[in-house]
Amino acid sequence: MEIDFIHKFIKSRFNLEKNFKGKSKRFISDGACIIACQQLGVLSKDKMYIEDLDQVKYNIGIFIEENEKEKFEPFIFKGSFIWQKFNKKVFSLTDDKNIEIKIALEENSNFKNIEKININLDEYSQFNNRNIKTIRFLIYMEFKNSKELIFNIEDFGFGEIYPKTDFKQQFIINI
Repeated sequence: MEIDFIHKFIKSRFNLEKNFKGKSKRFISDGACIIACQQLGVLSKDKMYIEDLDQVKYNIGIFIEENEKEKFEPFIFKGSFIWQKFNKKVFSLTDDKNIEIKIALEENSNFKNIEKININLDEYSQFNNRNIKTIRFLIYMEFKNSKELIFNIEDFGFGEIYPKTDFKQQFIINI
């Protein structure tokens, strides 16, 4: 009975391809189960390639302008897991209501731009009568799955002077 359960578990876990696709916090218990199955003859003793698809392989962030220089601002750090909640950050606008956001992967100080998002705030009535320096955005990222990232940007308001509006944009980004 237990062997049948383990056999079904391994077949479902590896989809008969022997690739690890479960949550990383279960990696050790799954590894122990695999070794036990090999010892019981349920799985062959061949070497297996086990990959943790839940672990992030790069720093992921955006480029911002600070003191007239472009700076990388990471949101997700290498070694994190896709099921984690990542920090939200607030940014203020200073120059223009035409925003360009460059999202990039970073590894060892090498950057790869993966998406460029353009938002023209003049197209949204929520920002018609607002001074550029009173516009603040809450920006955060989350994973939809191991290959897709959701980039969120929403109005954060400016205290009691300009309360938060219903402005929210989501972008699906392929990694």
